[in-house]
Amino acid sequence: MNKLLIFLALLFTTPLFSQQRVRPNPADVESVDAIITALYDVISGPAGQERNWDRLRSLFTREARLMNVYLNQDGLTGMLTMTLEDYILRAEKPFMEKGFFERELNRETDHFGFITQVFSTYESRNEKEGPVVARGINSIQLVEHSGRFWIANILWNEETEGYPIPAEYLPRFNQKTVNHEGETIMVGKVNRIGLKQEPYGFWFNTEYEDYKVDKGSLEGVKEALKDVDILAFMGTWCSDSQREVPRFFKILDQIGFDLKKFQLVALSNHPDQYKESPQHEEKGWNIEYVPTFIFLKDGKELGRIVEAPEGSLEKDMKKILMGGK
Repeated sequence: MNKLLIFLALLFTTPLFSQQRVRPNPADVESVDAIITALYDVISGPAGQERNWDRLRSLFTREARLMNVYLNQDGLTGMLTMTLEDYILRAEKPFMEKGFFERELNRETDHFGFITQVFSTYESRNEKEGPVVARGINSIQLVEHSGRFWIANILWNEETEGYPIPAEYLPRFNQKTVNHEGETIMVGKVNRIGLKQEPYGFWFNTEYEDYKVDKGSLEGVKEALKDVDILAFMGTWCSDSQREVPRFFKILDQIGFDLKKFQLVALSNHPDQYKESPQHEEKGWNIEYVPTFIFLKDGKELGRIVEAPEGSLEKDMKKILMGGK
């Protein structure tokens, strides 16, 4: 019976992946962050700009569905279910006429096995720096298969006056302030979403894309990180942080590390709050230089990488976690 069930599962699910429309850019589908970044990027653009619909097609499984949940005129819940081609037909004309930009505000991610569920809070504009015309939550289901990620479904619900977005799905990170030199910096807890936005996105995105992960030096690291938390301190004003933090994110993506176990704190460089955060997360950790990456197991420090690695981030991580094995 078990063999029959497995056979039937393979029979019905394999075509969803094997009959793909368009070959993807590998960089678009190598991680959860990459595919969600590509999704928002490909649908966004000014009036008159044709979207790269083949790029959008390359992100989805063949049988993917896009479902818009809404309240109708009678106050009842309705749902519009579309194939990807249905969505393209409906979106193409208004996107060309008015322009459309959608930006991710916050992300909550859950993984199990080969499936990932993402609650991605968004805001929409008709012009890149124009007023916000809508906010809501995209519920995105992803599948990891054949060495890449696929979007299986997207279910979204726009915010209304009667149904505001809950606080837990709004940004709790990326507080900005102006330092003594007139530079806009971030302080306190930060995440990738904040770092990918300007004025930080220029260095974060470039360094992330250009960095080549030393996969050979990561052998055994994923298993060694299973019960480990990482606490890191950086300065968005610091050139060492601008170099090492994007690289560190890319390494964590490469090994599939659960980012809920990675806490990143930005410190100020203002003379009155030098290397401090508003909530003083740095207290007790003896932070002299940034970035500092601290590896913790059961609350006890295993080791840290300070300012720049001795060898490489990958080799230093392995040495801390595995004793150089």
